[in-house]
Amino acid sequence: MTIHVSNGEIPVGPLPDFIGLTPQEAEELAAEFTAETNVMLSLTTEDVPVQDDGQLGLIVGTNPPPGSEITESASVVLQIGVPAPPTTQPGGGGGGGGGGGDEGDD
Repeated sequence: MTIHVSNGEIPVGPLPDFIGLTPQEAEELAAEFTAETNVMLSLTTEDVPVQDDGQLGLIVGTNPPPGSEITESASVVLQIGVPAPPTTQPGGGGGGGGGGGDEGDD
């Protein structure tokens, strides 16, 4: 059983900076944040294509952004770096269809 005791003040705190962390590290930091502030964070993830291989698997952004004032509780989207889809070169368009010929000029 968990018992929460309140002093009557609404818990508030600035959202930690999760950028550059792994999702596992973010979970740990969120737990520390909740223990210190009594502000509950619900973390979800979304994949974001990145060009820099050094960002793969790491948090590259959050919504809301770091430092945002969080009151009582918040859902935080962790944007995780994933490989960007291959870029395609602009195509040649497929050619022009050819001319009509000179039908009926007998």
